[in-house]
Amino acid sequence: EEVCLREKEEEEEAIAAEERKKKEEEAQAKMLKDIEMRHKWGMVGQNVRITGLTSAKGKAMNNKFAKVHDYMVEKDRFEVELLRTKQKVLLKVDNMVVYYGYIPDANVPEPHTTETT
Repeated sequence: EEVCLREKEEEEEAIAAEERKKKEEEAQAKMLKDIEMRHKWGMVGQNVRITGLTSAKGKAMNNKFAKVHDYMVEKDRFEVELLRTKQKVLLKVDNMVVYYGYIPDANVPEPHTTETT
């Protein structure tokens, strides 16, 4: 009978330990998500350099400077405004690098180019 009680106590302890572990993992996941969200909201107002876009339209924006205006949680995208053209686009965090340096002639519009065939 004593062995049976000990086994039952060990089983209950194992279940309790598993529940504690699960709660700790959930708390850690929440903490990491909170950190990620703070980082993303911290991007708002920053100057960035656009990078890594692969579409034809996107490639034309690579290496351009922009200012982050908003973070759209539901889309997990940032609204950025290109500094010279004032064009607004939505970008993933992976397509932006925070830029702390001097941005030369940021307020000068880019010259219009015409394509020739």
